[in-house]
Amino acid sequence: MAVEIEYRMIGYRMARLRAEAEHERMAAIHARRSSARLWLGRALVTFGRFVEGAGEQECSSPTRA
Repeated sequence: MAVEIEYRMIGYRMARLRAEAEHERMAAIHARRSSARLWLGRALVTFGRFVEGAGEQECSSPTRA
């Protein structure tokens, strides 16, 4: 009977460790996705500022004023 209880406890611990590992794996995947989205968003904003800045310089040139 003590052996059965020990096997159940081991099984419970293993299940808990697997659940924790899965949770950590999913958190790491989410962090990578967020990081990639953040990088892409910043790149798009920077590109947008570059494009808008180039348009403003052309409009404010003395030849058009």
